[in-house]
Amino acid sequence: MFRKKIVFIFLMFFFVFAGFLVGFVKKTNAIGISPAALSLGFEPNIEREYVFRIRNTINKDITAAIDFSGGLAEYFSLVDTSDKIPLGPHEIKEFRVRVKLPEKIDRPGEHFVYVGAKETYQATETGGASAIGRAKVLASFKIVVPCEGRCAAIIGVRVEGTSLEEIERNGWVKFIVNIQNQSQISLSGDIKLEIRKAGELIFSTQKNVSELGSLLTRNEEIYWNIENPEKITEGMYNAFISFEFGGEKDSTTSFNFLVGRKIKVERVEGSLFEGKEIGRLTLLLKNLSPDNELVSIKAEVRDLEGLSLAESEEVSVQIGGKEMKKKSIFFPDTSGLRIGNYNLRVYLKYSDGENISDFPIEVKLGEKKGIALGGSALTIGLIVIVVLLVLIVLFVIIKRKRSQEFYY
Repeated sequence: MFRKKIVFIFLMFFFVFAGFLVGFVKKTNAIGISPAALSLGFEPNIEREYVFRIRNTINKDITAAIDFSGGLAEYFSLVDTSDKIPLGPHEIKEFRVRVKLPEKIDRPGEHFVYVGAKETYQATETGGASAIGRAKVLASFKIVVPCEGRCAAIIGVRVEGTSLEEIERNGWVKFIVNIQNQSQISLSGDIKLEIRKAGELIFSTQKNVSELGSLLTRNEEIYWNIENPEKITEGMYNAFISFEFGGEKDSTTSFNFLVGRKIKVERVEGSLFEGKEIGRLTLLLKNLSPDNELVSIKAEVRDLEGLSLAESEEVSVQIGGKEMKKKSIFFPDTSGLRIGNYNLRVYLKYSDGENISDFPIEVKLGEKKGIALGGSALTIGLIVIVVLLVLIVLFVIIKRKRSQEFYY
C-alpha cells in the first residue's frame, strides 16, 4: 500500500513537471514582421524608403533586434531608429528602412536581402524575463538587376525519359530547359538541341521561344524525337543546348547523359543555409526498372552562371526494383554560400557513365531556435527536479528496507 502511495506521488510530480515544461519551455517565436515580401527593380543610385511593422505576440516585454543579411545588405539601413526596438506585451511598432542602391551592380538577375528581427527578453523587477536562445523572423526583399542590352541565361536543364523502357514507350527523351531573361526588354528566340554519340551528331532540332518578359524565368521543353526507339542502345550521349536570342552572347550548355539506366531523382528535400559549415539535402530516388540498381550520387551547388561553389561527398545507394528510396547527401563546406538562388546539379554515376539532373534551390538564412524561460520559472523547474530526485532516493531506501525486513 505504501509503495502505491509513493508511485502515485512520483507520477503526480512527473505530470506537474511535464506541465511546467509545456507552459514555459517553447520555441522562441514571439514576434511577427510585415510585409513579408517586397521587390524592387534596379535603377542606378535609386533611393527608397519602406515602412515595416513589427509585433510582439506574447504577454511579455521583449526587445527586437533588427538586422539585414544577403549579398546587397550593405545598401540597406534603418531610418531614425535604433537597431533594437523595445516592445510591450502585444505591442505593434513601425520602423523605416532606407534602400540606397549603387550606380551599378555587376551581376544581373535576382538578389535577395532579408530584414530580420531577433527577439530578446527584457529584464523585469522580479527577474523573471531572462532568455535562453533566440528566434528570428524574416521579411524578404527581392532586387531584380537587369543587364545592359540583351542577355539571358540557361539556369538549368533536367532530362527525363532516358530508360530504354520509356524510350520504347514514348519515342522521345525530354529536356526541360530553365531560361532566365536578364534584360530590361522582352526577348524571343530559339532553343537548339543537338545530340551526339561518340562525337557523331545523330539528332538536331530547334524550338521557337515566344516572348519572355523582362527579368522573368520560364521552363521550356524540347524533345529528342526518336524515329526507331528499338534501335537505341545503352550508353553515353552528349547534349548541346543553346538559346539564341540575338544578343551579344548566346547562352549555351553542354553535358553528358546516360541512356538505359533507370534511376530518377524525383525531388530534392531540405535547404542549405548561409553561414553553415556543413550542409545536408535529401534526394527522393525512384527505380523505374524491376531490377536492382547500384548508383553513386554526387552533387554540386552552382551559381546561375554555372560556377561550382560547393560539392557534396559521394555516396552509394542500392535501390530495389520499382522501389523509391530517400538518400541524404552532405556538403562538408558550404561556408562560402550566400543567401540567394542557385542550381543544384545531381550526378548519378554508374560503372560506365553518369546521368545529370538540375534542380533550382535557395540558400536561406540559418535560423537558430531555442527555449525561453523566465528566471522565476527556471527556479521552480529546478525545485521540481530536486523534489523528484528526493522521491526517487526515498523510494529506493524504503524498498531496500522492506526487502531486509522480509529477509529477517
